Amino acid sequence: MTLTTNIALTALIASAALASPVGNVRRDSAAAPICNLAWSNSGMQAKTDCTGAVVLFSDPLIPDPRVDGQRANGTTGEIMAYLSVGTVNPLYAPDPRLLDYQWQQNLDKNSEGELWGDFWFNPDDLNDHILPIMKDIISSYRALNYTAISTDNAKPSTAVTENDAQAKAYADTERIDPRYVEYLKNIIDFAHSLDMEVALKNPSYYVNEPTVIDEFDAYLVESLFNWYPWDIDVYGSLPYGPKPFWIFQYPGVNGLTNQELHDRMVERNLSKVYLDSEDGYVSYYAF
Repeated sequence: MTLTTNIALTALIASAALASPVGNVRRDSAAAPICNLAWSNSGMQAKTDCTGAVVLFSDPLIPDPRVDGQRANGTTGEIMAYLSVGTVNPLYAPDPRLLDYQWQQNLDKNSEGELWGDFWFNPDDLNDHILPIMKDIISSYRALNYTAISTDNAKPSTAVTENDAQAKAYADTERIDPRYVEYLKNIIDFAHSLDMEVALKNPSYYVNEPTVIDEFDAYLVESLFNWYPWDIDVYGSLPYGPKPFWIFQYPGVNGLTNQELHDRMVERNLSKVYLDSEDGYVSYYAF
C-alpha cells in the first residue's frame, strides 16, 4: 500500500475523465483519507475520529494509542511521521544533536499570537551537518514502522531571508534557495531508499523547482483558503494529479467564514478539505 490512490479508485476517476475536460477532473478528492493527529490551530487534533482513515499522520514525539496499535501491527495502513526539516524546538527536539545548530528564531506566531519557540537552521549547515542527523531520525522512524514522513518548514521563512542574502535573493524571484533544494532532494532519496514516502507541506515556491517538486509522493497544504486563497492556481497540476493533495483548514482565522470557504472551494473546483474543529478534524465538502 502507498499514499497514492488505490487502483480501483484511480480507474473510477480515469473513467470520469473520458466524459469531462481534463481541467475539470478533480483527482485531489481521490486522495486516501487521512487522519491528522500531528498539528492543528485549535490544538484538538488528538480528538479527530480516525475511522476509515487510510493514513494516520502523527508526531512521533506525542504518543497516541491508535498510532501505537497500527505500528505494532506493521502490516496494514500507512503511518506518516511529522518531521520539521528546517527548524528545531528546544523543548521537543527529535534528536538533541540538532540543538547545536539553532540559528535564527522562527518569527511565525501561533493562534495565541505567541512565537512557536523553534529556531531555523543556517542554510549553510543543511547538507553537511543537519542531513546526517535527519537520516538517523528517519531511520529511527522506519524502525518504528512509520511508512512515510511529512517535511515541515522546508522553505526558508522571513527569519532566514532577513539574515541570509542568498535565500532572500531566491525568495524575491519566487524560487527556493538551491541549498534547500539539494537538502530536500537528499532527504527524499534517503527516505525512498528505506521504502518510505515523503509528503511536502505547503509546496509554495517549490512548484518552481522542477528538479525536486515531482519527487515528493504527496502534498499537504495548511489553511490555504484563509491565508493563500489563490495559491491553488500557482500549484498548477498538483491538486489534480495522481498524488495525494490534502488541505487542512482553520475556520474563522483571518475572518474566513464557512460561506467564504465554500465559495472559494467551488470557484477553484476543490471538493474536500479537512476542517479544524473542537472535535478534531472533520471532512468538509463544498459539493
